[in-house]
Amino acid sequence: MAKKSNYYCCVLQCDSWIKRDSNLSFHSFPKKDKQDRILFNGSLVNKRNVWKYLLKMGKEPSPYMKVCSLHFKNGDYFKGENLSKLKRLKRCAIPTCKLPKVNISKELPTSSTRAERSKNRTKQKVNPECDPEQPSIPDVDVPNISNEPSEEEILCVDALLQLSDVTVVF
Repeated sequence: MAKKSNYYCCVLQCDSWIKRDSNLSFHSFPKKDKQDRILFNGSLVNKRNVWKYLLKMGKEPSPYMKVCSLHFKNGDYFKGENLSKLKRLKRCAIPTCKLPKVNISKELPTSSTRAERSKNRTKQKVNPECDPEQPSIPDVDVPNISNEPSEEEILCVDALLQLSDVTVVF
């Protein structure tokens, strides 16, 4: 027995699958290099571009993407005496049924850099009143610190030296 193709409908919000919906037909997008022009909204336009526009494609369709027959009217197919299940679309057919309701942007959002994400995390953790760009220094009296030992430290060291007989130089 011949292996059956594994087509899914590429239209957003459509879950047709050839293995589950065997009564449907699946159609390829018009070829990219073919200059089929059709009348759409009063002007001649490329048929492939009309399909992409109507189906709200966010990316360029691949040669493997298929559109199921649910998106076409009965009048879009050739009527013939051929009793086979093969449905052929007319040259001027465009998808007009069960179109997606969501707009897809042609430009995908670019991911932020690692530094931007880190900065955003820091902003979320910091008190909202504080601006991480402008760190504030509190007004606190800090005692004068020097590298010289204090008198108290010298007395403590002298007491320890007397106990251990070790010589230390400051």
